[in-house]
Amino acid sequence: MNKDSFRSFLTISFLVVLTTWTPGNVDADLPSPNQAMLDRLLPRAKAVTDEALKQPMTYEHAILTIKHLVELRREALIEINGKTPLTSFDGIETQDRYDLRAIQSLLDITHTATKQDTTPPPREYHRHLGEAMGSFPALGDSPVAFMIYGLTDLVIRGLEKLWANPSLSREEAAKTAVVIIHAAALIFDVTTNDNLFQSNAAGLRQSSVVARLRCPVDQGTYAVSQMKNRVDAVGNIATLYTVSCQVCSEPIVLEFPQYLATRLNRMAEKQKIKKNRKSPRNARGVEP
Repeated sequence: MNKDSFRSFLTISFLVVLTTWTPGNVDADLPSPNQAMLDRLLPRAKAVTDEALKQPMTYEHAILTIKHLVELRREALIEINGKTPLTSFDGIETQDRYDLRAIQSLLDITHTATKQDTTPPPREYHRHLGEAMGSFPALGDSPVAFMIYGLTDLVIRGLEKLWANPSLSREEAAKTAVVIIHAAALIFDVTTNDNLFQSNAAGLRQSSVVARLRCPVDQGTYAVSQMKNRVDAVGNIATLYTVSCQVCSEPIVLEFPQYLATRLNRMAEKQKIKKNRKSPRNARGVEP
C-alpha cells in the first residue's frame, strides 16, 4: 500500500467510525458566500502579488508587499462586513474564502524571498522579535486561515519596533519576520491541501465558525448542543451542528459540506462495486 492509498484508507476508516445517518428532512443552513464581492476583491491582492514578484525579492521588499496585502485584507473585510456581517454564517464563509486565497499571496511572496536567500537569520533576532511581539500566538497543528493573517499582523507590528532600533539590522529583522510568516503560511497550506490533515483542519475550522457566529437578534454567542455527520442518497457527506444562542436560546442547524470525505466515500463505493463484480467465466469445455 503506497502513501496516498494509506492516507485514503485512514480517512475512509475515520469516516466509517464517525459518520451517522440523520433524517433527510433536517432543515439546515448552508453557507452562501458573497461570490460577487470575492470576485471583485481578490484580484486586488493577486495584482499586488504579481507586480511584486516581477522585482528582486529582498526581505525588506517582501515585508513592504506583505504590509500592503494586510492592508488590502483589512479594507476587504470592512467591505464584506458592510454587505454581509462577519458574525453571520455567510459573512464568515466569505471571509474564510477570501483568506484562503489571500494566504496564497503570502506564501508566494515569502517563498520567493526565502528561496533567494537561504541563510537563516541570527538566532537572537527571533528573541528580539518575540519580545517586541509580546508572545507568539499558538497556531496549533491545523490553523484556520484568519489565524495566519492575525499572526502576520502581529509579526509586522513587532518588526516595526525592531526597525525603530538603530542598533539592529533592518535586513536581518525583516528576514526573521519573513521566515516566521512563511512557516505559518506553509503549515496552513499543508494542512489544507494534504488528505491526511484535511479532516482535522475542517473540524477545527467548523469550531472556529461557531465561535465567531453571533445571534442576529441579540448578538449572543452560540453553544453546540449536537453534532452529526449525514450521508445523503448520492453519497454526499456533511457535518450538521445544532447550536443555540446563549441569550435567547434560539436553535439553528449549520451544515458544513465535507468535500474530501464525499470524494473518498464515492471512491470507496466504486471500489466496492468493482470488487463485487464477478469475472465472466468461459463455458466448460470451450477453448478460449
